[in-house]
Amino acid sequence: MSWSAREWQSEKKMSDSEFASRAQVFLTRGFMLGLVATVGLLGFALIESFGQTVYARWAENNFAFPALWTGLTGAGIAFTASRRNSRFYLEKFLGAKNSGCPSCGWHSASRCCGCC
Repeated sequence: MSWSAREWQSEKKMSDSEFASRAQVFLTRGFMLGLVATVGLLGFALIESFGQTVYARWAENNFAFPALWTGLTGAGIAFTASRRNSRFYLEKFLGAKNSGCPSCGWHSASRCCGCC
């Protein structure tokens, strides 16, 4: 079926409010993606700056091994442990019920890994 240009235009017309709505959605999504990318790059830049600072301090001390690496490893373990358990502490504080596995609490009971 071949459509002429006039038939195509009459078939695809949209109102001004519909056009404005679609343009708003398109721009909002574009700005959101830009914001997410910017925040991600900012986080990467902060981590990279911190790493360069730590490396410079380490180089000033002639790359002394034990003190720096012990401290960094301890800080990394503490950060990881606090992030893993913060959800449970927050749920206890707020009084929310845990909807996870009754045994480990990490996944839903319907998709249990067999730990129960």
